[in-house]
Amino acid sequence: MENKKTYTVAIIDDFLEEMFLIQKYVEDLPFLKLQIVESDPVLGLEEVERRTVDILILDMQMPRLNGVAFLQALEHVPVLIVCSNYTEYVYDTALYQVAYIRKTIGRLDFEKVIQKAIQECDERRAALKKEENVISVKAVKAAEGNILVDCDKLGYAEIRDKVMHFYGDGYFLSGRITMQELSEVLKAPPFMRIHKSFLVNLDYIDSFNSRVVVMKKSKEIINIGDEYYPSFKEAMKTWQTKPQT
Repeated sequence: MENKKTYTVAIIDDFLEEMFLIQKYVEDLPFLKLQIVESDPVLGLEEVERRTVDILILDMQMPRLNGVAFLQALEHVPVLIVCSNYTEYVYDTALYQVAYIRKTIGRLDFEKVIQKAIQECDERRAALKKEENVISVKAVKAAEGNILVDCDKLGYAEIRDKVMHFYGDGYFLSGRITMQELSEVLKAPPFMRIHKSFLVNLDYIDSFNSRVVVMKKSKEIINIGDEYYPSFKEAMKTWQTKPQT
């Protein structure tokens, strides 16, 4: 199995000796990083909450805190693989787990389960990215509620007559938000304010000089304010576009 991404794993079981096989499988896969191995479920809960865990491999029958209580105590449940030789917890964990396996599972079957878990991880990451890259802005007419601006497609924004206009690949939207508010939501990089009336996406810039930027595709020319140019020029040194000579 080839995978260029890395996924962190936690193993929680009060008898880690029984998890030796699972731990060996995890350590043998180069795209998995064993982040936590803990026999005390209470300490394990603290570690999972404190650190970034993509995949949680969890036993069910544990003292002090059984597997179901462990899951209920988590604020955010990682992608879950229940690893238990007892089947009575299948129903209680159905909402959480992508697989319910025995501790004696074979390597090939384990790798199939891991692929399923990785697919779930990737879907969660994609959903999170989409959520993070969409902002909600009040519509120009209050009765219309809010509009959603896809930041991945946003080339630049212009404030004009107290209305913010959003320009991107194949779309144009208008809403009510101040430039200051927008600048706080869309962090640099890749978004950067270059004029009192303009905020641009650095990924969408084709070229620039000390007075204007030229946008890709649309070839729109946008003015750069004198007070914004020094910080903009500095940012572009580490970005994709170089100044015109």
